Amino acid sequence: MGNKVTLPKKGSDPFNYSDNSDDFSIKDSIFEGNEGAAFTGYNLRSNFWLNQVVEGNTFSDNELGMNLLGSDVTVRGNTFENNSRGHIEVSALPDGSSWDYGDLYANNNIFKRGSSLGVLGIRIDRSDYGMKLDIHQNSFIGHIASSSWGIWVDTVVGGKQVDADDNWWNHIGGPDAPDNPNPGADRVTAGVDYSPYLEADPNPEP
Repeated sequence: MGNKVTLPKKGSDPFNYSDNSDDFSIKDSIFEGNEGAAFTGYNLRSNFWLNQVVEGNTFSDNELGMNLLGSDVTVRGNTFENNSRGHIEVSALPDGSSWDYGDLYANNNIFKRGSSLGVLGIRIDRSDYGMKLDIHQNSFIGHIASSSWGIWVDTVVGGKQVDADDNWWNHIGGPDAPDNPNPGADRVTAGVDYSPYLEADPNPEP
């Protein structure tokens, strides 16, 4: 809590907190500067956590802010900016199978693309997880380039939608979505239930 974690060494996987850890909080810290190779440069990885709280942190200038697999995590009041591949990934098993992953509550976070291209605010492998995905009251800012998305769902299964209403998409008219063309707003893929959306930013910066 209250740490600044700068990671100049490339290819590191520094914050793979112990798997199967429960009742753990990470608060008011700064995670920055980790640019590892694909799938190794995560700043914060959680495997099979329960009752975790990640709150009030800043994740900036990394390859990836957080990778979540099988975890029950509340991500609240954090700022994610300029992470070159993305801010949060919710991963499936290597064979793509779906099972009860635990729950993700992502609320009152700021997701900013920054200067990097191809940034995914929240990337979700499948829409039919056994877990609950609860994504509300967040600010998605700048994910408007052709390869950038506020929320990206890799595979939509059985028409199931990711619960992501009541977010700010940097435009009063909601996100740029397949059923809501809105150039200039942050983008979402199919499989995201974004309505109703917020018409003002709930997390204004000072």
